[in-house]
Amino acid sequence: MTKEEFLPRLSIKGQNIVEENLKLYARMKFQVFYSDVSYMESHSNSEYTIYVKKDVEEDIEYRFLHEFFHCVQYETGFPQLTAIDDKYKELATSISSLILDLNIRERLENNGYYQDIKYIKRSVKEVTKLLKMIQQFRDKTEMSSFEDFIDLAGIMLTSDFANVKNNELRVIIRKTRPVALRYYETFNTCIKLYSYSNVDGVNKIFQYLLNELELSSFMKIK
Repeated sequence: MTKEEFLPRLSIKGQNIVEENLKLYARMKFQVFYSDVSYMESHSNSEYTIYVKKDVEEDIEYRFLHEFFHCVQYETGFPQLTAIDDKYKELATSISSLILDLNIRERLENNGYYQDIKYIKRSVKEVTKLLKMIQQFRDKTEMSSFEDFIDLAGIMLTSDFANVKNNELRVIIRKTRPVALRYYETFNTCIKLYSYSNVDGVNKIFQYLLNELELSSFMKIK
C-alpha cells in the first residue's frame, strides 16, 4: 500500500504524527505491507518499506508507528551496529535493536502509545518459564551462549524501563546465568551515562558497549 492508501486506516492522532514527521523529513517515502513479522527495510533515496504484523487488529497502529520511527531514525542519522564478521550479524542487530527500541519506546510513550508493555510482560513470563524448565528437566547448558546472555540482559533492561515486574526472572538468572546479569549491568551503566534520545548519545552508548563487551573486532558503528 502507498502512504495515501494506508494512512486513512490510522487514527487521527496516528495520521498527525506521520504527517508532522513527513513535513520535517520531506524526502522520506514509504510503502506498507502486512506480514507475519513487523520490520522495516531501508532503500536508497530515503525510501522505506514497512511490514506490519496484523494478528492483533488494535495493535496495527502501534506496530506501524514503531517501524515508522525506525525510518525517522535513519533519516536523522541515528547509528547502528554492523557486523565485521558475518558470525556476529545477528548479535549486532540484537544490540542495535535493544538501544534503538528504547528511543522508539520513548517517542511512542510521548505520544500516548503503551502497547509494548503487554508484550514485554509476555516475554518476561515466557523466558522465566523456559529457564525454570531447563533447570529442572533439560540440559543445563541450554541458553548459555554469549548471544543468549545478551538477550537475557536485554529483556531485563527492557522490562525495567517498562516498569514490568521481573523479580522472578532476575532471581533465576542470578542463580543459573550470572554472566547475563553482568551484561545487564553493563547496559544499565551506559544508559545512565549517555542518552539514547539523540544521535550523539547513541553513538557513545554503542562505543561503550563495543569496548566493555570486547566486540570492537567483530562489529562497528555505522
